[in-house]
Amino acid sequence: MLKRPLSRTEKLLLAVLVLGVGIFAYLRYVYDPILRTYEESRNRLQELRQAVSGAQIPSTAAVQKEIDALKEELKRKEEEREKSLGGKLREGGDVALAVAEVYELARRYHVELREVILKQIEPGKEDAPPNKPQEAFTWRVYEFAVSGRTQDVAEFVRSLSERRYVVYLENFEAKPEKKDDARFQARLKLLF
Repeated sequence: MLKRPLSRTEKLLLAVLVLGVGIFAYLRYVYDPILRTYEESRNRLQELRQAVSGAQIPSTAAVQKEIDALKEELKRKEEEREKSLGGKLREGGDVALAVAEVYELARRYHVELREVILKQIEPGKEDAPPNKPQEAFTWRVYEFAVSGRTQDVAEFVRSLSERRYVVYLENFEAKPEKKDDARFQARLKLLF
């Protein structure tokens, strides 16, 4: 082989050939995979846009109207329940809430509850006299023993009348715990 230097034309053709092979390799192994990924992503995006545009999204006005209707129905049912109860406790859960409320009152007025006893359940009478309306209902009778300062016990007993549940107080007995002591012990019977 000849070992002569390349002419200017041969150098130019060789540079064009190397440049052509480099461009071909770049297009084949770098640009084409990126372009394919881009086209696949674009097609997927178009599919998702079509799916979203085809989906029926409820208007907020319709949803709000349904929420308002459900709130009205709930309010109506609560009013019906309140009317049917007439302020009277009917369910054991309500009685438990009422007893818990008495515990909370005792804590608020610094009165110690020493005993809480469910004595009996008094059934209501159909022919209750008008001057004794408490006999017309079924009552759960609880006996409480409380102790505390005289003022605290008095405020506790007074606050029982302000409860949201109907409460009748019977057989209230109060006496000092010990002679010359400011603490009172009281026994009372509550009807829920």
